[in-house]
Amino acid sequence: MTGQSYAVVAVCFLCWMFATIGNGVYSVASPMLKQMFSMDNATAGMVVSVFSLGGWVSTLIIPKIADTHGRRIGLALCILIVVLCNGTYGLIGSLGMLFAVRFFANWGNTCIWAINASYISEIVPAEKRGLCTGIMQSGTPIGNFSSSFLISLLIGVGFAWQTVSYVFFFALILLVPIFFLLKETPSWLKNKMELARQKREAQETAEAAAAVGKKQSYTELFKPQYRKNATIGILIAMASAVLAWGNSAYFVLSLSDMGFPPDVRVKMHMCLWSVAIIGYATSGLIADKIGRKRAMLLFRSPMVLALGVMWYMSYTHSISVPVVYAMLAIAGLGMGGMTISITYTNEMMPSHVRTMGTGFAIGLGRITAMIAVPLLGVLADFTSVPFAWWISSIIGWLMVPMVYMGVETAGKDIDAIAEKA
Repeated sequence: MTGQSYAVVAVCFLCWMFATIGNGVYSVASPMLKQMFSMDNATAGMVVSVFSLGGWVSTLIIPKIADTHGRRIGLALCILIVVLCNGTYGLIGSLGMLFAVRFFANWGNTCIWAINASYISEIVPAEKRGLCTGIMQSGTPIGNFSSSFLISLLIGVGFAWQTVSYVFFFALILLVPIFFLLKETPSWLKNKMELARQKREAQETAEAAAAVGKKQSYTELFKPQYRKNATIGILIAMASAVLAWGNSAYFVLSLSDMGFPPDVRVKMHMCLWSVAIIGYATSGLIADKIGRKRAMLLFRSPMVLALGVMWYMSYTHSISVPVVYAMLAIAGLGMGGMTISITYTNEMMPSHVRTMGTGFAIGLGRITAMIAVPLLGVLADFTSVPFAWWISSIIGWLMVPMVYMGVETAGKDIDAIAEKA
């Protein structure tokens, strides 16, 4: 790897970590904002829906900017949005302003993921794409831990919750390495020159205009030569979103449903995410060694079995605390499958619309999760919360047959993969 490769991985990791910390900042601010504006649960739920809607809308705009004007511009724009939104919660003076801030906050959170995946896949050696994407992805659990530490420290020494949000402006320093250290990838530069050449030819004659091969449009994803791989990438992102959001919604609720007190739930939460750091960081390396298909099977299957055991213990009222910790550790390792899913989705997209395709897939995943998670809640009402959590993992396991439907991408030239249907 070159020095530029290391720099891209490091900056992308920091950007993703700060985006995750931003979610932690809002988690602290949300109870105070709810009280400040006298929100009922329905209104609080609308704020969550607006946040999700903002993420979907952003996937139609910012990834196109990243594909058209460069990865650095797209990444810098995401960081600017993340900082301005997460750093201004202490200044919000109305419910309308809260809706607006939450709508735009997810623009940065959602699109950083797509741009990071594209930037890394295009700059690092093919045999290390999984490893480097995993390092970036580990910003999720590390960001969760960092936000908890930062928030506890500042509030513990007497600072108001508004101050916690203001501190987030420190993340603006990331704009310095983005513009003065990072460079555009050879793949993006090559596609830019190719598209510019085609545009010049298209301007010469009407016949040439009709024959232009590549365009930076979402319709490119569904051209015959790209359609199969792009569709597989999109379906994987949708299944991954249901698993991720199902975990967020029903993990702690499952522990509560199983009768664990708050202090024990905190310890179990730490158990899952501490092991998840290992899962996120190692899954990509393993996928580089044994292939995306076998790695997805390796990381997804034990998680389904672990959550199935937890549901069975809840169903039979035979709960064993040591077994629960063991199953949570297995589930934490299984979380590493998220690295494989975003890596594979990104690899399956055409090179000239790679970020647009990845962002589009993530956006559809968000919409799918918005529909699936409430339905899982209905299922939980009729059965149990641990059962709904287990079902979300089963839906996530569907990524395994999806990956086996596609080509093996490990170690292959990033610009040639999507051409193979």
